[in-house]
Amino acid sequence: MAVALGGVAATGARGAGAESDVRESILRYLDRVQYVQPGRGVGPVVIGMPLAEVVSLWGEPTSVVSESAPDERVALRYETGLGARVEVSGERTVKEIDVEGDLGFTTREGVRFGMPRHQVILIYGEPGGGADELRYARKGIEFGLRQGQVFRMRVFKPEPA
Repeated sequence: MAVALGGVAATGARGAGAESDVRESILRYLDRVQYVQPGRGVGPVVIGMPLAEVVSLWGEPTSVVSESAPDERVALRYETGLGARVEVSGERTVKEIDVEGDLGFTTREGVRFGMPRHQVILIYGEPGGGADELRYARKGIEFGLRQGQVFRMRVFKPEPA
């Protein structure tokens, strides 16, 4: 199944060779530190960027998920093969970037996968959210926790005060 992304078609199913190419390019990409920038983006992919441009930068995603309710939301999923996954979603432009995994990503302030809850709070201050998340709505970042440690980072447009 192909999903049109502003003139670029992305397929939901990929062959082993194409999947290997994506892993290779992501591995090269992750060879550099990839910063998760609260309220901005991940590496060169930023909030507000057309989804087609994400495909131009990172290649075809490992999978594409399309939801029609309540809006025409598309999620581009990139599996790195390193125990990490990046999902970019939005209608026609990037609204959220979800990064989940074990390595390869950090915020400029030093939050990384596996960091305990109390260290994130020391860096970013008191959060909103529940027991399994640390949400910083005004900064545009949320950290998902598993067993008290960061396993997911979600970037979105900061909410006004």
